[in-house]
Amino acid sequence: MRKMGYGLAASLVTMSMACGGDFMPTTMPPVTDTGSSIWNSSVQMLVVENHGGGFTPQPPPGSTCLVGAKKFTLTVATSALAWTRCVGDGKTAYTETSGGRTLTAAEMKSLDPVLGALKVVKPDGACITDSPILTVTVTTPVATQDYVDSGSQCSTSSKPLLTRDAIQGSLDKLNTLAGP
Repeated sequence: MRKMGYGLAASLVTMSMACGGDFMPTTMPPVTDTGSSIWNSSVQMLVVENHGGGFTPQPPPGSTCLVGAKKFTLTVATSALAWTRCVGDGKTAYTETSGGRTLTAAEMKSLDPVLGALKVVKPDGACITDSPILTVTVTTPVATQDYVDSGSQCSTSSKPLLTRDAIQGSLDKLNTLAGP
């Protein structure tokens, strides 16, 4: 019964948004139902991360991060986007750079279809061992929930799954909004 209530609330929020309704804040816990988008009006903070590494050459000596690592934190109420990215050229040590900025209303709206594609999926047994783990963390007024990409379910079986493509799409969009 409890899951059904949250699914209904998420559906109502989605219908309201699709019909041009206001994105009114609610106090739902993070979504874990298969097929449900994790991006809804209860989300206060969203963190999307590529943990870096995978099947890549060993970073040069002195590196402080893994190749490809990046983390984006979106604080919804203030439209604040903060990031940390691992940069390097393979010859010099990889280091973290960080930054932040406030997104415009149009930029926040442009995130809706990309973040809306972050939907919980059923385990399918996929085990990608040569790529970095991609994760998403959602914070609502009720709780915080960690999600992992569906290709990493062999190494992380206790968390709800999202498709790698959807997480990568979110990483790409947030990286573009972060700028160079």
